[in-house]
Amino acid sequence: MSTCFKECPCCHEQWKELTDFAFDSYIELNGHQANAESPLEGYFVFTHSKPTCLSTFLVQIKEFLYLNSDIVTISKFIPISKECLGTCKDPSNLKECSNPHCKAKQIKKILTIINMRDKAIIKKLDQ
Repeated sequence: MSTCFKECPCCHEQWKELTDFAFDSYIELNGHQANAESPLEGYFVFTHSKPTCLSTFLVQIKEFLYLNSDIVTISKFIPISKECLGTCKDPSNLKECSNPHCKAKQIKKILTIINMRDKAIIKKLDQ
């Protein structure tokens, strides 16, 4: 049995590597399901928008760790306060946080990289 980065739970299409997954035009990033106590246990929400599938599924954040080496420093999100606008708690907000003290900033950076679908950036980070 071969290993792959991800398999669609509905149609069983497989993506061998993260780059294959990230650049599949049928993969749409819908949002981020935060886990305030353990950020790396949170999820990114994707839809496989192939006309014969249309499945929505979760991929755990830690599966994208190598896209941002700073992410291992995250232990807990800071609570919503005047320093934190709480954008990480909005699953439809895929923009990178502008707050320099936000513990979710690294996760939002990964969302930005995925949204850009920039092969050069991801392949460089993948090495």
